[in-house]
Formats: sequence, C-alpha cells, structure tokens
Amino acid sequence: MEELLKHLTEVSIRQQQIMEHMASRQGETERELAALRMAAGARTPLPDPRVQATQLLPRMTSHDDVTTYLQMFETVATREAWPTAEWALIIAPLLTGEAQRTYFTLPPELNESYTELKKEILGRMGLSPISAAQLFNEWVFDPRQPARAQAANLSRLAQHWLLAGGPNAHQVADRVVVDHLLRALPRPLRQAAGMRNPANVDELVEAIELAEATQHREVGERAPPFPRRVVQSYHRCAARRLAHRCRTGQGSAGTGPPRARLARVRPAARLRHSACRPGREPPVPETQQEEPTASRAAGLGQPQRW
Repeated sequence: MEELLKHLTEVSIRQQQIMEHMASRQGETERELAALRMAAGARTPLPDPRVQATQLLPRMTSHDDVTTYLQMFETVATREAWPTAEWALIIAPLLTGEAQRTYFTLPPELNESYTELKKEILGRMGLSPISAAQLFNEWVFDPRQPARAQAANLSRLAQHWLLAGGPNAHQVADRVVVDHLLRALPRPLRQAAGMRNPANVDELVEAIELAEATQHREVGERAPPFPRRVVQSYHRCAARRLAHRCRTGQGSAGTGPPRARLARVRPAARLRHSACRPGREPPVPETQQEEPTASRAAGLGQPQRW
C-alpha cells in the first residue's frame, strides 16, 4: 500500500513538471512570434497615403466640378482609412488652378486643416453659404436641360447653403427664416441689417430695430425748422397785371397800344426760373426801363397799325 502511494506521488510530481515545461515553452513561442511580426513590419512599411492618392484618384482638371471632386476624395480617404489630419497634405498635389492657388496662399496653420481648406476653396469658387443662398433663390428651370441634372444642381446649392458647418434642424430653419425676412425688407433696412450678418432670427430682429431707430433719428435731424417761403417772380406778376388791364380797357393812353406793351413785358416773364430762386433779387429787364421823352412824344403823334 505504501509503495502504491509512493508511485502515485511520483507520477503526480512528474505530470506537474511536464505542465510547467509546456507553459514555459508556450510563452517562449509567443515571444518569438511577436518578434517575427515586428521584424516583418519593419521590413515592409505601410504605403504612403499621398502615393496611394495619386494611384487611386485622377488629378483635378478645369472641367471637373469642385464639389464633386472633393466628395470623391472624401469617399476614397474614408475607405482607405487615411488619417483625417493629413487629408489636406494628401489632396494638395491633386489640385489645379484656383484650388491649388488657394492652398498655397493660405497661412500654414490653415492649409493644414482640410475643413478650412475646403471652405476657402468653395468660397473662391462662388459656393460659399451666402453665394449658394443667392444662387438658390435666383434658380429657374431651363426646359432645354434635363430635369434630373437641374434637380441635382439645385440640391447641391441647398446643401451648401443650409448644411454648411453641420447645423441642427433648428439652425437650418433659422437660416431659411433669416434669408426670407431679409429679402422682404425695404432696401435701406435690408442693407443695414445685412451688413451685421445675422446668424439667427434674434440677431436679425435686433439689427432691424437698430436700423429703424437710426433712420428715425437721422430723419429728425434733417427736418427743416420752418417751411420755405416761395418767392414769385416780379416779372410774372407784372405781366399778369398788365394783361388784366388790357382785357378790361384800363391801359394808359401815354404808354402805347396794349399789345405792344404786353410784348415788351412778356420776354421778361421768361426769366421766372432764375428770378424765383430764394435769396435772389429779380433782375430788371431793359424793356421796362424808362424810355426817352422824345421817342414817346413821337409815338403819340403817329397812328399805329393793329
């Protein structure tokens, strides 16, 4: 019995030693596999995203739509799991024309951000939120163009206008209300309120109230203290009095026929536009100056024809 217990004890100790040896061997094997993986990774580096971009994406041309090209780049970059912080550096070699000039004219702290770069490119191409809102409201249907293409273009303008910056539903509704209210205002109020660039309805209402208060104050400052007095022309009044005397037969016998006297006064009445100006004395025409006595006496003795 004792020998049997002794034999079982030896077998149990031997099994425990075998299990410890296998556990240590398994740990060594795992460490060797990890070292092999690291060595393989060091020998085969990951491909450069900029190199991949030139292989997967064509270079932008002057015929490409900027919005479509940027959307295509974002789709490929998301699928290939390129780092978002490097998107601006990856797309830079693919840009041409105005988009490329935009990248190189931005400050270094802005051209490294893809969001800022995209915003600036769309703004220079006339697709900023303000420009998109203007184009959206001026859009008209063209019967000569396919309806599906026109609907896609209108939808693109609406997205640039209403979805820029990732707003929520309340902010989108505010943009629509602000745009409609601005377009319904009179021109002076629209110009004054639009210069403040209101982002929501509350800011627009404050801008309108401030513009109205400023206009009322300016109108009160420009109001004249008393109404202007209209000065009638002396020659015009003299012509009217002489015409009345000729019609009633009250003309003087020593001043010649009524028609001749009226003809002498009528040219002076043509000067009423210059004589009626306030603060200016009406000029005395030469025809109303005193005539010589001899010529007047000569006129009395000769009959005149009518």
